Amino acid sequence: MRGALQSGRLAFGFAAGGLLFPCYLGATAELQAAGVLREETSVAGASAGSIIAVCLKSGLSLEAITAVMFDLVADCRAGGSFARLGPLLERTLRDALPSDAAQRASGRVHVAVTHLAPHLRPWLVTHFQDRDDLIAAVMTSCHIPFYFNGRPVTMYRRRPCLDGGFTDFLPDVPDAAHAVRVCCQPVNGHARIGHAAIAPGVFEAWPVDAHTMREWTFKPAEEQQLCALIEAGRQHAGSWLHANGLAGRGAGRALPLASSSCGPRRGEPSACSACRFGTGAEAGARNS
Repeated sequence: MRGALQSGRLAFGFAAGGLLFPCYLGATAELQAAGVLREETSVAGASAGSIIAVCLKSGLSLEAITAVMFDLVADCRAGGSFARLGPLLERTLRDALPSDAAQRASGRVHVAVTHLAPHLRPWLVTHFQDRDDLIAAVMTSCHIPFYFNGRPVTMYRRRPCLDGGFTDFLPDVPDAAHAVRVCCQPVNGHARIGHAAIAPGVFEAWPVDAHTMREWTFKPAEEQQLCALIEAGRQHAGSWLHANGLAGRGAGRALPLASSSCGPRRGEPSACSACRFGTGAEAGARNS
């Protein structure tokens, strides 16, 4: 682990997770504050994990990612997510990603998609032709049949494809010396994520039942629950850092079931401590 970190070959893979993505915002903040997830760190992602991976490596701040994603969730909450999530996500990515996003992300981001023909197989996309190709890769990685945009499959680079989570739920970065798997689903509820290093239930009991977590995956939770998921992500990553001697807070602190609603929006500072992402020094002060 330490050797991989020192050599710059420690990598992170973010699992599929639907609308539970706020866990990744908190985990990422903690890992960045500890100096473990760096600008040059390679990442992989499937479905919701591809969103956080691409946004991070395209140069967006955590504040910006939180604001645009909370806007997306608010729209889903008001009008529903079934067959609407796809168009909303595409609009969000086109509004948020910078013009040079593909150049920034190429070689540092691995987006998992599922190639359909002649049979289901995983496909990690690492290099992107341009911004449109990068956005299309994320859209493909998130394409749950019918739910995403009403269509059973999507075409990516002239190939029929589906959500990357179907065949590569928790993707690794190829050639990494050590890949850390991050998941926002409870490990005790999914056999295939039993090897997640950072996830609900790895270091502490997870207080939310499986039925509620499945519901929040496809139907957005209220904002106070989303804020609580951000703080839970911080705790999961902090416990992993502590367990591996990489600083961070130790396990054992009670996980939040809810937080005061903050409703972060683009251009507006958040009043919620869970949704404020400061500098490494500020984050370090939170961990002490």
